[in-house]
Amino acid sequence: MSVLSDNFGIILSSTLGALGTLFGFLKGKKSRESNANIEIGKAYELMARQNNAFIITMTEKIEKQTTKIEHLEFEVIGLRNENKLLLTELKKYRKK
Repeated sequence: MSVLSDNFGIILSSTLGALGTLFGFLKGKKSRESNANIEIGKAYELMARQNNAFIITMTEKIEKQTTKIEHLEFEVIGLRNENKLLLTELKKYRKK
């Protein structure tokens, strides 16, 4: 008998094994790419949540600072008026 017919089972199983391995590798590559895309999507989602939390925190801080600035502006206006009154009173005493 020939070498092919004597070893047909081994040759067939080896060929099918090689084809299966190649098919599995190619299919696994798509799966790995898909999993990578899912992980990238999750990373973007996490970054978006953190960014939103940061924006909310900074907005609150800016609002507090704006309120303080408005209060200080009101206080400065009051102090300027008081300063004007004191300067006019001081001028009265200097004339005498």
